[in-house]
Amino acid sequence: MQIYLALLLGIVGLMCLYFLRSKTARNPFAFLVLIAFFLPFERIPTVVVNDFTLKINHIVGIIFLVFWFLDRAVRRKEKFITNPIAIPLLLLIGSLFLSLTHAQLLSRGIIFTVQILFTILLAIATNDSIMKKSHIDAIERVIFASAWVVVIFALWQFIGDLIGLPWSLTGLDVGFSKIVFGFPRVQAFSKEPLYLANYLFIPMGFLIGSFFSGEKIATHKKWLLVGICVVILLTMSRGGIIGFIAAGGIGTLIWAKKMFTITNFFIVTFGAMAVIGAVYGGLTLYGDGGVQRYVEHITIGDIGQGESTVSRLGAVDQSIDIWKEHPVIGIGIGNFGGTQTGFDMDDPRTKNIVNNEYFELLAETGIIGLGSFLVLIGVVFVRSIRAIHATTSFRYRSLTIGLSLALFGILVQYNFFSTLSIMYIWVFIGVVLAVQTLALKERTQ
Repeated sequence: MQIYLALLLGIVGLMCLYFLRSKTARNPFAFLVLIAFFLPFERIPTVVVNDFTLKINHIVGIIFLVFWFLDRAVRRKEKFITNPIAIPLLLLIGSLFLSLTHAQLLSRGIIFTVQILFTILLAIATNDSIMKKSHIDAIERVIFASAWVVVIFALWQFIGDLIGLPWSLTGLDVGFSKIVFGFPRVQAFSKEPLYLANYLFIPMGFLIGSFFSGEKIATHKKWLLVGICVVILLTMSRGGIIGFIAAGGIGTLIWAKKMFTITNFFIVTFGAMAVIGAVYGGLTLYGDGGVQRYVEHITIGDIGQGESTVSRLGAVDQSIDIWKEHPVIGIGIGNFGGTQTGFDMDDPRTKNIVNNEYFELLAETGIIGLGSFLVLIGVVFVRSIRAIHATTSFRYRSLTIGLSLALFGILVQYNFFSTLSIMYIWVFIGVVLAVQTLALKERTQ
């Protein structure tokens, strides 16, 4: 661990020295672009150090934050950071520290708090670093490039598992290979399939923003959307599919006049048939019964007996019972699993989570924590509505709607997993806030 820590600090130190010596290095946005590309790389490649998974974006993120801080202090000479969600953010951060006063697993709670603070700071720095249209355009291009890598790798996993390639080449975890369902659940570079489905809302939001901007749509964007839809279905993530349907339904209502035309009807119908046909064809390649098992899982046919659904429902009930005992500040961030093991750190169940972010926040940080998070999200969406009505730019209006729909899909999926310190979610929130700010300032096309 000391070697990795020394290497990390050495890299950060060298980059800081380079920042001070080079004029071209005084723009932290370049590192934000790198972060945007590596957002989905949360499992491959990583290094595990004493039960901590060191990711590429941990290193790039630290460098970005150092550059951002020095840029504000040295070049811009600004002391105060303005942020539209500053108040609910401070309340959320305060709830984390308050919850630690009840945490029996204090060290675990402190680690969780540091991780969450790191990702929140990335959101603040992201919003502050995106200052003009060219920045948004650059982020969008990088997000699309990264999404193509993810989609291609996920399809490679599906095909590779079919032809019997070893897991070392497909990059699949054993539990998501064809051993379980008879066909794989693709996960690409993500920890689990549901995280992959969750991440794919981000490039999808940019794509939707492009499709309704009034500009000519490049062919590669159309194919990327098809690929993303196929991969989301191949993850078999019920939360991801529900989030996709929910966000799509709201989007259809918003763009009803554009959607309900003869041309768009045939385009959407053909696209849906192509996606479903590709998934159906892929599943049939794995033999008889694959489609039936897929449908049964997606429609929660195992709700009364499947380990996934039973454990999730049981965890929600436990979180409610915990909240009733500690309604205001909770039992401590990161301490839910400890209640199942008598707070025995040697028991692996201590790491258990609720798999529902809202109920987990309720149990671990109480009404203050959950309330501040919901207020934060509410402020973001209210600001999106303001930006949509204020701007006269088709580009910013459609992009604000597309990204807001993507964030809504992510938040819907938060009903099915619970990790607050997910880097790509907080960076994405920073991007959404920056687009809103540009839209509010824009008065011309």
